[in-house]
Amino acid sequence: MSDAPDPASEPAVRSWSRRAQEIGVIVWSSFLAACLASLVFFAFFDPMQLGEDDLPPAWLSSAMTGYAVGFFFFWAVCAVAACLAAYLLETLPRGERDARSS
Repeated sequence: MSDAPDPASEPAVRSWSRRAQEIGVIVWSSFLAACLASLVFFAFFDPMQLGEDDLPPAWLSSAMTGYAVGFFFFWAVCAVAACLAAYLLETLPRGERDARSS
C-alpha cells in the first residue's frame, strides 16, 4: 500500500489572471496602509471632539461611526495612490513602447 495521494483526485490549481493579481495587490496594500493611517490619526484625534465647535451631523452619532468613516476615507485615498503607482509602473516611455511593439 502506498500512502502517496492520487494526482487525479487533487483539485486543479487555478492561477489568477494578471489583472486579478494587480487588483488584489492594490486592495490589500491600500487596506494595510489605511489601517496604519487610521491607527496614527485616531491615536491623536477623537472623532467626537473634532465636531465640538459645531453640532455634529446626525449620522455621526457615535465615535465608532467616526472611526469607520475615517477608515474608509483613508482606504479610498490609499487605493487611489496605489492605483496611480500601479499605472506609473506599467506605463512605458514612448521610445520603449515603440521598440517592444516591433
